[in-house]
Amino acid sequence: MNNTTLSSTNSTKAEVFSPTFRLAASISYLMLLILSLMINLFQLAVYVKGRKLFKSMAFFIIAWQMLINDLIMLIVMIIFMTTVIISDQPILSDTVYTVLSFAESFTYNGLLLFAFLLTLNRLAVFATPKIGKFFFDFPRIYGSVILFWILTAGLVTGIMLSPCPIVARPAGLGFGSGCINGEANIFNYIGQYVATYLPIVMIVAYILIYLEIKVGIFCNMNCCKLRKVNSMHSKAEIKLLFQAALICSTFFIQNFCWTYLPFMTSGFSFGDELIFFAIMLSSILLYSVDAIVVLIFNSMARRVAISFFKSETNLAFTTQYRPSIVTSSTSQAKKISVSPMVQ
Repeated sequence: MNNTTLSSTNSTKAEVFSPTFRLAASISYLMLLILSLMINLFQLAVYVKGRKLFKSMAFFIIAWQMLINDLIMLIVMIIFMTTVIISDQPILSDTVYTVLSFAESFTYNGLLLFAFLLTLNRLAVFATPKIGKFFFDFPRIYGSVILFWILTAGLVTGIMLSPCPIVARPAGLGFGSGCINGEANIFNYIGQYVATYLPIVMIVAYILIYLEIKVGIFCNMNCCKLRKVNSMHSKAEIKLLFQAALICSTFFIQNFCWTYLPFMTSGFSFGDELIFFAIMLSSILLYSVDAIVVLIFNSMARRVAISFFKSETNLAFTTQYRPSIVTSSTSQAKKISVSPMVQ
């Protein structure tokens, strides 16, 4: 669920599923949620095992926050979809549904805001190294993390106390927002703008990073020095940007499914079913993409993941960039593993 649906029409549109479709769809969704949870739990195991390598790196500190949001979201959705399989009517107390709705909204917005913080981290290192060092060096990175948790809590609290809160809709197989008691307030519109435009801002930031790497659009002394140091690592830089673009693209996809697909399928006889499957798949992608991208494209995390299945005690990790960017390589060493210099 994102923050873009403010009309009561959209929020109740999907509550017309047949019993057969509801049962098949909810079971399918539950199975995918459990699979996504397993992927994220493996990512958690990788982070715990590699904590000595990751504990001071800005990238992994922020990635930890995104993982926390993913895990809470998945647990909430598994609980909710289990109740939907049993009945299309509310079978839990209003208090429980309110808690689930708050947690669902909190984790979505938290995931989005921490993806934005990760984007700021990468942009600052290339465009404004001094500012990036101030906000993302260890231990000041934790100040930035705490600030974004506070922003998330403030935004979601405002939305949930507004006339247009997020509510659980078992008959609609999900959560929705609708202006039940009045007009949307400022928190609703802030949430809407954040969900709609923040992914665009992130994509623009990654384009600027790429241009800085290639042509030096922020050509101050520090940036130029950094670019010369990293000139031999263009492939790793491209992987880093590709990783970020993959994560951001999932927010575009889900925002499209929630905001535009209902209008595009309004004349279809199977429009509600199509919307549900689109939202289901985009949600699973959103909950899983962080773990998949990090485990595949980040060589440090990948090496730790492989170590669960194959013992490699003679590996030395070396970073290719400033640690707050955190794309790293691994090289064979004859002695014990050496932790990288980290921020």
